[in-house]
Amino acid sequence: MTKEVKGLWGCILVLFVCVLILGTMLIIGVGQPHAKLPKGSSQLRDEKPVASIGSKLITREEWIAELERQYGSLVLDRMLSNKAVQLEASALGIEVDPDEVDAELRRQMVGYDSVESYYQAMQDQLGMDAEQIYRETKQHLLLEKVASYPFHYTDEEVDEYVARHAEDYEPYLSYNLSHIVVKDLKQAEEVLQALQDDESFEDVAKETSQDSFSSDQGGSIGWIEDGDPFIEANELMAARSLSVGQWSTPVKVKQGYAIVMLSGRKQTPPEDSESIRSRARRDMALADIGSLNQVEQLLREKYEARIFTEKESS
Repeated sequence: MTKEVKGLWGCILVLFVCVLILGTMLIIGVGQPHAKLPKGSSQLRDEKPVASIGSKLITREEWIAELERQYGSLVLDRMLSNKAVQLEASALGIEVDPDEVDAELRRQMVGYDSVESYYQAMQDQLGMDAEQIYRETKQHLLLEKVASYPFHYTDEEVDEYVARHAEDYEPYLSYNLSHIVVKDLKQAEEVLQALQDDESFEDVAKETSQDSFSSDQGGSIGWIEDGDPFIEANELMAARSLSVGQWSTPVKVKQGYAIVMLSGRKQTPPEDSESIRSRARRDMALADIGSLNQVEQLLREKYEARIFTEKESS
C-alpha cells in the first residue's frame, strides 16, 4: 500500500470519526443539561428554537430527535466499540504514550503549511478542534495496538519488510501547486501570454480555469506528495523541473491542457532506524489482521456489548 493510499484511508477514517463525534454531541444536546419534566407533562423537554423556515420554528427537541433517528445507532455502535477496545487494552496492560500520538499527528500534518493551518483546516472542514483530533487519534492508535498484540516479528523480518516497501519509509518531496486548466492548446497559450503580461495567476485561474475544485481558490490544489496517484503525471513531472514561484509551459492533461505553478517545495525529514522499525511492525501487523472492524466486533462480543430496546431503557 502506498503512502498516498494510506493517507486517503486515514482521511476517510477521520471523516467517519468526525461524523460520530458530532452526532454524539448533538444527541446529548451539545452538553447542555435539561431539566426533568413532571410525569405526564405534555411540554417538550426543550422548546428552545434552533432554526426557522417561514413562520415555522424548529425546536432543539425536534432537532435532537431527528439526529437520534438518523445517526443514533451509529453513534452507539462507535461508543461501544471504543469502550470494548479500552477494556481490552486495560486487560493487556496496553497504553498509548503521548509521544506516539504526537508522532502520528505530525504524519497527518504532512502537506500543510504549518501546525496551525492543519488544525484550522480540521476545524473549518470537519468541525473538529485540537482536543477532539488528539482524542480520536489516540483511540485509533490504541485499537491498532490491541489488534496487533498477538503478532510478533523479528528484527530480520522487519528489515526485510522495510526493504520490500522502501518507498513507504523513505523521505519524500511535497509540492505546493496551483494550476489553470483549459480545454485546448490555443487557450493555454492565451493563458500563458496573460501571465507573461503580469496578470496574477490567481485572477487568471478564477476567470478561465475549468477545474471547478481549484478555480475558486485561485487555482490552488495545495501540497501534493511526489508520486501522488490522484494528480496527473504530466503535472507532477512539470512541477519537478520548476523553481518556486515559476509556472510551466502548457502540459497535456485529461481535461485539455494545464499551466502549473510551483509555490513551495519541501522534503520530509528522515526517520531514525528504530522509528522506521516501529512503524513497519505496525504496518506488518495491520496487513496480517486484515480488518480493524472485525477486531472491534470480536471485542464487542467478548465484552457482551448490547444496545437496549426502547422498553429496556425506559
